[in-house]
Order: sequence, then C-alpha cells, then structure tokens
Amino acid sequence: MSLIKCRDCGKEISDQAGSCPNCGCPVQPFSPESKPEPTTKKAILKESGMGVVALLMSFTGCLTLIGLILAIIDLIKKDKTKSHTCSKVAIVICIIFTIIGFIIVNLPKIPEMESTGATISEEPTPQPRGTWFEFSPEEEDAILTVFIECDINDLKSVKLFSTGEDQTSYYVSTSQVNNIVVWIDNDSKKVNSIYFNDYDIYLDGEVKSKITDYYMTDDQKAGFRVIAEELVTKMLVSPSTAKFAPTGDWRYGKEEGVYIIQGYVDSQNSFSAMIRTEFQISFKDDKMTSFIVDGIEQIK
Repeated sequence: MSLIKCRDCGKEISDQAGSCPNCGCPVQPFSPESKPEPTTKKAILKESGMGVVALLMSFTGCLTLIGLILAIIDLIKKDKTKSHTCSKVAIVICIIFTIIGFIIVNLPKIPEMESTGATISEEPTPQPRGTWFEFSPEEEDAILTVFIECDINDLKSVKLFSTGEDQTSYYVSTSQVNNIVVWIDNDSKKVNSIYFNDYDIYLDGEVKSKITDYYMTDDQKAGFRVIAEELVTKMLVSPSTAKFAPTGDWRYGKEEGVYIIQGYVDSQNSFSAMIRTEFQISFKDDKMTSFIVDGIEQIK
C-alpha cells in the first residue's frame, strides 16, 4: 500500500481507498491499460533517418543506386529501436527503376526501312562514272546512253537481281519509278533488254517504247488530281461538304497515251447523310475521254 495525493483536496490518502475520507472525492488509481497509445507523429520520429534519405534518393534517377546502397546498409545495421519501412520501400523502387532502365537500354533498334517509292522532295544522289554497275567508265557510259534513249533519267539506285551464264539482270529505280528490269550481257557489258511492268522498253538493240509511256510524273499526278476534284465537285449535291481521298489513296495509270485517274469523295446527299462516291476519269491529248461515277459513264 502507498500514499497518494487526493486530486481534489490534495491531502495524502491510501491508494487502496475508494474515496478521499476528507473530501469524499473518488480515487482513480493508475492502470497500465490507461496508458495512451503512441501517436502517429512519434511513430514517424522513430523511422530511420538513413531510410528516409534512401527513399528520397530512390526517386531522383541519377542517385537511385546510392539510395539502394544506403537502404541496404540501414537494414544490415538491424537497429531495433527504429523502423526501417522507408528503406524497404526504397529498395523496391530502386529495383523497379533498374529493371525499367535495363529494358529501355536493351530494346532492339528498329532498322530504317528503305523507301520503295519516290517522293517529290527526294533528289537522286549524284554518282561518279563507273559506279552504278561497277563497270569501266566507257562501258557504263554506253549503258546510260541507252537509258537516256528510253527516257530513264535521274537514277536513284541499281541493285543486282540475278546472274545467269550469259547475262545479268538488275533492278533500276529512278526518282519517279521503281523496278525497271535491265538485262546486261556478261561479256560485252551491253544492254540486252529493258522491261517495265511486262512492257518491252528496249529489245534487240532497239528502243521499243519510252518508260514515260507507262507512268505519270509527280507533276502530272498533281495536275490531273486538281482537274478531277473540280469536275467531281460540280456534280455533288452538297459541294461544300466534299472530302476527297487522301493523296495516298488515289490511283494513276498510263497506257498508250491515255491517263487514268481513280479516287473517291465523301459528301452529304439530299438527306444530309454522308455517302461515298467513287470515280474514274480518263484523258488523252489533254481531252477528257471518259468520266465514270459509281460505275456509270457520264460522257454520252
């Protein structure tokens, strides 16, 4: 038994008494269960300082590795008087960042794809004599002379296709057209034949046709596309709503002097619904020879 002071009158009384014999104030002895729980603030103060620093460094990128080392050291110390939650979180974050960095660094590079078509902005790279076919300058000059006679100009590339016993074939590309097939004699290094889309351009030492007879230049495509849009727009119910196909969706052809242009346009009909109209227009000698809209010829 021990003496305590009454909280009301201040006189000493027994801690076993139910109330103060002097003033009658009830006695509430201290109970271990009444001890207040530690606040969140005190819990934070017990966190390891090194762990907090490691956690902050784990987010900085360049100091992530240092943060990882500090976190590991903090855990190795095994200081039971402090919490090491920050160190554990820092280690997890550092591992995640390390894995992400490793993946990014080791991603395979996507090789640049070689363009198979020509664009207006592309300019053929000038080549010195004797480098297109790896022949002598005189032999190559003779080949280029045949090219000029066939309207094959502005060379962009020459690639070996196949080698036979008597002759070798090459794929030739210009700034306007690709896949011109050229056969050259293995002994004389002279042009035997030139083909383009199954058409004979050069055969048996003679020019059979010009390469320009079978394709349109970029300027011609642009000019005919403008004319086609003007013609089609005039026959639409709602011209102001017209949306023509992107440049890549237009189709062009040329055969025996006839230029053929195909495309489509989306526009509103009389019910304000968007519909698609397909068309094909043909020109020869600067005159329109055919105008087909949705399969119906408009020129009678």
